[in-house]
Amino acid sequence: MSIIKAPIHCCYVCYTRSNLFVCKTCFAVQYCSKEHQALDAARHLPECERIKEAVDCTIPLLDLCTDVSILRAVENLPTEIEKRTRQVFDPESLLYNNRSMNFQSGYRFVHRALIRQLGEMNTKSSLSLALYKAVALDQFGTRRSRKFYSCTAATLLRLGQEQLAWEYARRESLGERPYGVKYVAAAYADLLKDRKPRFDIWKDMQCVFVARLTPGTNRMVVWILLLHRWIKDLEDLQAFRSVEDAVVARLNYDVAHEIRGHILQTELLSGRKDLSRGDNRDLIEQLKRHREYFLYADDRARAEAAGVAETSSMKRTRLAMKRLMEGLRASVKGSDRGAVDVDDDLITSAGTRLGPIYADQDSPREAFMVYYPLWRDTPGAIDFVRDFWEHNASWLDNTGLRSLRISNEHIHKLRQERAGGPEIF
Repeated sequence: MSIIKAPIHCCYVCYTRSNLFVCKTCFAVQYCSKEHQALDAARHLPECERIKEAVDCTIPLLDLCTDVSILRAVENLPTEIEKRTRQVFDPESLLYNNRSMNFQSGYRFVHRALIRQLGEMNTKSSLSLALYKAVALDQFGTRRSRKFYSCTAATLLRLGQEQLAWEYARRESLGERPYGVKYVAAAYADLLKDRKPRFDIWKDMQCVFVARLTPGTNRMVVWILLLHRWIKDLEDLQAFRSVEDAVVARLNYDVAHEIRGHILQTELLSGRKDLSRGDNRDLIEQLKRHREYFLYADDRARAEAAGVAETSSMKRTRLAMKRLMEGLRASVKGSDRGAVDVDDDLITSAGTRLGPIYADQDSPREAFMVYYPLWRDTPGAIDFVRDFWEHNASWLDNTGLRSLRISNEHIHKLRQERAGGPEIF
């Protein structure tokens, strides 16, 4: 079984890989001929229009929110700015409680919707575009505006670039790069620049685990997904070893060797030839302990075990983990209803108007939708999280998520009232 659904790099109609060209409107899908593009027009047109709409509507927001320290009162908006804003957003949906307008929330919201749409299309060209948009989103604003989620790392994981995703999350957490819209092109070029790995994933992870530390939540999502993929990869290899002698006996050693070489699909493991020859049961158990630690562990429990008082940084990290868990929980819940299209109304079909954006609540559900396709398309990942909540209901109730749930329910109720009907999700 594939570790993750591989990106499509072929004609969307006949799957040929030669003479490809991209759609000139969205630059997200490829075809081998104009005839095949015409055949796919009925299917592709809605997603093509959504992508173009999302790209176009973020342009007038850029000059409104490049200075993150300025929040204009809605009554004092210059007429031309208010007119341009109303063409895309309902300004009331961007308000804080103090009646000031948060254009950054709108910018981030649309970019997340766009990146998720491109990720669902899962083509090489759509993911390349998503990666550029993700870098732009992560470069925009301040650290606080990106507090829990890195769309760039999510897109790199979908592209199968594990080491690069790790490098990005590691550098991001160390604050080694400047922020701001003007740095986007340089950041994108630097991200893809060919260079030797700066950080050793195995060493990094082992040090954190042994020291009983907590990585930032931006890194936490990357770590849990990587661990799950590596475990699945190694378990498939162990399963093949149990029948390898029979394969050699019935066929020959060369066939068995060829099969073994194709089992390890993740970037890091496939580059380590020693793993395909040895017994990896101990390594699998070690990685499982790491995975459980990063998903289940609580800062307060770690502090008590170490005999130290809980610090303010521990409290902040625990809150971040709660938000991460809430995003995971909402995504898992949505998967029971086939949640491929649960967020389609992020960009509505009514002209260029977008749905409500509540700046007072940076919803973990909305942010996590960028990551959800990774969990859905990674075999066993959703079951792993669902199993945790089925067997640890008391833990979930005691983490303070109830207050977050209540606030989200209030937000969703307001959305239904504005939309005049129930939500898809």
